[in-house]
Amino acid sequence: SLSAPSSNNSTAAAGSTATGGANTEDGAMKRGSGGDGAPAMQAGLLAMQQQQQQQKRLEQLTRNGGKHTNTITAKQSTLHLPIYWSQDRYAVTLRVGFPTTQFPSRTIRVKVVGALKYEDRHSAVGSGSMMTDYIAKQNDDDNPSYGSIRIVSVSGGDDQETVLFNGLLPRPIHLNHEEVEVEFEIEDSGINNDVDIHIVEETCCDRFVSITMPKAVPMH
Repeated sequence: SLSAPSSNNSTAAAGSTATGGANTEDGAMKRGSGGDGAPAMQAGLLAMQQQQQQQKRLEQLTRNGGKHTNTITAKQSTLHLPIYWSQDRYAVTLRVGFPTTQFPSRTIRVKVVGALKYEDRHSAVGSGSMMTDYIAKQNDDDNPSYGSIRIVSVSGGDDQETVLFNGLLPRPIHLNHEEVEVEFEIEDSGINNDVDIHIVEETCCDRFVSITMPKAVPMH
């Protein structure tokens, strides 16, 4: 005759089943944990791509040029505006960052003094110095300037001005064909909080005032 299984064997079998269930459950948890790694990896790749894009943007902004941070006080707060300049053989481009939360794009005004007329572009007196730091450029006998650039934000009914940038031109420039004054553009910055890491008050400038100035050359 067949005998019934002992209680100990039943307990062991039950324990084996329970353990097996737990193992299966652990396996499912481990597989689930492995699956969660995919979004994390995608996020990491996205962050890397964004960093590479920002690096490319910085290289574009400072090609054959450089960067400076201009500190201003506006509306009882201190702001640090990034200034970039790049150049090639024919022109120099100046970009000054600003936050539209403080200075809406429609309030920006640019005044460039000293640009030669287009027809006089080959009649500059001297070739100037290297396009290094606009801020550090001094107007003296040894280092004469060739004009000036002033960028302001105009607000209120009385046209009150906040100066975002004020600098001298270290080399002669000229107007474009049929221009009566140097024109400017407002463009997306593409840079996040790109200010000196030692500066505590970081300000994210989401727009640039972009000014491209053709280089004038001396008469041969």
